Amino acid sequence: MPRTLCDRGIRSSQPTLLRVFSLKHRSAMDVNWKLCYDVEVPPVRGFSEFVLDRSHLEMPPFRDLPKWNARILSNLLYFQSNYFVVVFLFAAVWSSLHATDTVIGLSAVVVLGAVVSLSLSRHPALAEMRREHPLATLGAFVIASYYFIYTLSSVIVVLFTLAVPLLLVLLHASVRLRDLKTKINRINLKKTLMARLLELFGVDFKTFWFSAVHSGLAMNDETWTCRLGALNF
Repeated sequence: MPRTLCDRGIRSSQPTLLRVFSLKHRSAMDVNWKLCYDVEVPPVRGFSEFVLDRSHLEMPPFRDLPKWNARILSNLLYFQSNYFVVVFLFAAVWSSLHATDTVIGLSAVVVLGAVVSLSLSRHPALAEMRREHPLATLGAFVIASYYFIYTLSSVIVVLFTLAVPLLLVLLHASVRLRDLKTKINRINLKKTLMARLLELFGVDFKTFWFSAVHSGLAMNDETWTCRLGALNF
């Protein structure tokens, strides 16, 4: 296709998302791995695309929070398999180096979390048990809190195991620029594991998905062909 058509960006009469993605470069859309309960996981991205491509690294737009937020969400979804691998490997290596502290810290967190959950639960049976045995409930809370404080150093090890890889993930998602391939696959990531997890934390994807569809409809066939061809899939 002549370069002039790419530069002009000639609009088609009735652009539709189906028509756009029916181009010969539709291979830009990745095929996700199917898990249970209608949950999908995208493929692991190449190491060069994930880390080595410095041309797609840039400081976060601190003065444009919506743009920064969109960049983080796009990268969390697109590179989610890589992020899961990073978190798992770091947690596995760090836990193996501090196995005792990891076990003790996890036990303290689980015990205190279980006691607090039972103390605040509105289940009728648990509420009745708390009314009938108030001292037992108070004693369990005191013991769990004491155990948590006593093993605080081990708890810090566990928190460090989780905090460091999450910080690295957020850092990468903040500095990695979104390219055309990231935007194309955004539409294909609605049922992925990361999308479900972010929805559990209250992230609203309605505007996010709409912007992905709108950006796809805004480009004509020639523009998509030129830009996708430049990706060398």
